[in-house]
Amino acid sequence: MLKKIIILTGIILFTTVCHAQTQKVIIKKSDDGFRLEVNGNRFFINGMNWDYFPIGTNYNYSLWKQPDEVIAKALDNEMTLLKNMGVNSIRQYNGIPPRWIKYIYEKYGIYTILNH
Repeated sequence: MLKKIIILTGIILFTTVCHAQTQKVIIKKSDDGFRLEVNGNRFFINGMNWDYFPIGTNYNYSLWKQPDEVIAKALDNEMTLLKNMGVNSIRQYNGIPPRWIKYIYEKYGIYTILNH
């Protein structure tokens, strides 16, 4: 069951991300199971859920409704930490504009999967 969840997550993640990028992403089946490959290299998802709420705010806060300078500063601070932790994939809830998904990937190499 866990393998199916991981495979499904990988398919959704990389189908969404790779549609906008020109990378070859495949799920390869072998005798020992399934694996994800990006451009011919094995890819292990080291991901986490990520959202942003400054101290003193609650669930009503939306980073994506802030000025671009605020969004960029928050992403730069947070994604630097995640990258340093070895995170290569994050799961976001809907509402993040596509240009910020692109920004995160191009600047930090972190893939984004969108929750429905």
